[in-house]
Amino acid sequence: MVAEQTLRQLEVRAPPNGDSRRRVNVGYLFSFLYHPPSKHLRFVIRILRSSPCYTLNTERKLKEGIRPVATPSPEEVSAAKRKVQYREDLFHFAVAGVAGAGKSSLINAFCGLRNKDLRSAATGVTETTLAMARIPHPDAEYPLVWYDIPGAGTLKISDWQHFNAQGLYVFNCIIILFDNRFTMTDIAILTNCRRFRIPTYIVRSKADQHISNIMDDMANDSDDDDGDESEDKKKKLYQAARQQFIQQTRKSVKDNLEDANIPDQKVYIVSNKTMIGVVKSKQAVKVIDEIELLNDLIQETQTRRARRDAEVDIIMNEKWWLMIEIFKSLYCFLRALTNADVDPFSP
Repeated sequence: MVAEQTLRQLEVRAPPNGDSRRRVNVGYLFSFLYHPPSKHLRFVIRILRSSPCYTLNTERKLKEGIRPVATPSPEEVSAAKRKVQYREDLFHFAVAGVAGAGKSSLINAFCGLRNKDLRSAATGVTETTLAMARIPHPDAEYPLVWYDIPGAGTLKISDWQHFNAQGLYVFNCIIILFDNRFTMTDIAILTNCRRFRIPTYIVRSKADQHISNIMDDMANDSDDDDGDESEDKKKKLYQAARQQFIQQTRKSVKDNLEDANIPDQKVYIVSNKTMIGVVKSKQAVKVIDEIELLNDLIQETQTRRARRDAEVDIIMNEKWWLMIEIFKSLYCFLRALTNADVDPFSP
């Protein structure tokens, strides 16, 4: 029954060159069938094979599971904005990533708060809540709001459905945070952000922990067993571990983006402890990309504010010109009323 309905709703027509093969609107088929039941799969593939645009790659994608491009309706956009309490005068930053990546800790660091502070967002090794958390920035100088987005792995939805299900299309900017490795959810978010032209920042967290682990591995693999724990040796070991971690991270992200046919973009490597020092304008040590990330986010906010102010100025100028035209017309009308030889209603 489902297969028959599918066939009826497909665009099937004879090609103009007289070829008796039916042309199938494959795009519609892909958007209609999210997960074709196995008993209908062979039928759908048979329909596809009747199309001149059929390829083995098309069939492979169908068998692996179709991931349709879903565009939210105006009603869905409005509902998503109500859900996040969207305001035009605020900048809305979403921090997305798998559970345990350190989303709440990073948001706290951006706000200059430590996890133990009363105003800080709740943190945990696993996802603290399955609901989206909204955290207004404590400094009124920065009119922005942070959002902790639950990871797709903690919800009963696929990674490619995560973007629309969470209403991520309403945010002004999305930070994609990862700890150990890039996931399919991260790739799906990046892909959808490109569709909606939402600025994205790829961030790897817990740099201090990862560098410390590499230092331990280097020390264990070293043939030097003299027990030398001098500061000079520790500094050299730290620099070597730091360089290795940075190179591995940048290469890993570049390879993942290349495999997904996504243009390469910078990955910011940060430590929450260092970020807090940077935000509080203290002399932070062991800085990697914390200062650059913070400056880029501030620049993003200022750019949007300037763009919004320019749009407001344009609207106000249009209103002023309209009022001027109305007053000019009214003035001419009143002058005509005082002149008996002129009909004020004449064109």
